[in-house]
Amino acid sequence: MDKLGKMFGNLGKLGDAAGMMKKLQEVQGRLEKTIVTGVGGGGMVRVQVSGARKCVGVELDPLLLAPEKRRMAEDLVKAAVTDALAQMSEAEAREQMAAASSMMGELGGLMGHLKHGGGGSGSGGAGGSGGGGPFQLK
Repeated sequence: MDKLGKMFGNLGKLGDAAGMMKKLQEVQGRLEKTIVTGVGGGGMVRVQVSGARKCVGVELDPLLLAPEKRRMAEDLVKAAVTDALAQMSEAEAREQMAAASSMMGELGGLMGHLKHGGGGSGSGGAGGSGGGGPFQLK
């Protein structure tokens, strides 16, 4: 196989959209199984949120169950939910960055191949008068 054939053969492998979709689905699957805990009132309220952005648990300090503490309990639950959702957003960003970094690493390998091994033999060809041929990166 000539250099041009190798170059485009590698492009087909690394640019495989199905493979990238599979990685993204794996990330989404991990995130959906992730549970984070948001805290309000210094731990008086704890709320668990899943990666699917569903509240899956609430824990209240018994002191908040007194009728005169109702308003404070409501505010603390809101604070805990907000905290949990912010933590989930951070977890999503970390997972997405890791997946993107992995994909960029694969693309970087392709770019290195194009830059160092994808050129022609200096015979001119369709891309000009010698050097690296029509697909050389500079």
